[in-house]
Amino acid sequence: MLEIPIGIAEKIVRILLGALLPALAALLLLWAVRQAQARERIALGYTIEKDSSGALVLRGSTDAPVAGMWLGVTLHAPTAQEAPLQLVFPLKAGHAITPIRIDSRYASGTFEAALWTARLEARNCDPSDEPCQKQGYRLLGMKSYVWGQLLGP
Repeated sequence: MLEIPIGIAEKIVRILLGALLPALAALLLLWAVRQAQARERIALGYTIEKDSSGALVLRGSTDAPVAGMWLGVTLHAPTAQEAPLQLVFPLKAGHAITPIRIDSRYASGTFEAALWTARLEARNCDPSDEPCQKQGYRLLGMKSYVWGQLLGP
């Protein structure tokens, strides 16, 4: 067995620690930054598919950094005869896929979708805020927005 004098062993340990500690600190800092970025990720995307019955399905793909965010979707029919259909979905933190089966009245129309930070109930809206009073809520703090046509693959 190799014996190393204590003085030399102490020098080796100091050199190793002197080189390793800054590298470990840098790795820890990089890891912490990546974790913070992952928690702050906000993303909104979509796909349009047909289900087994042939109906269109809009799948909203979201990444929310915190619970309490909302996905708002408005469907517009291809003709002005149908009123726009507004849908809202509460989101949990993390990645989610929200499938929305498209009624045939809205197929070939368009849609808008947005990721919002909060939903304000009508009782908390200004009484003169007619859209909020009519819908029963108002979405606040838009973070991401997409628009598309409801055409099948």
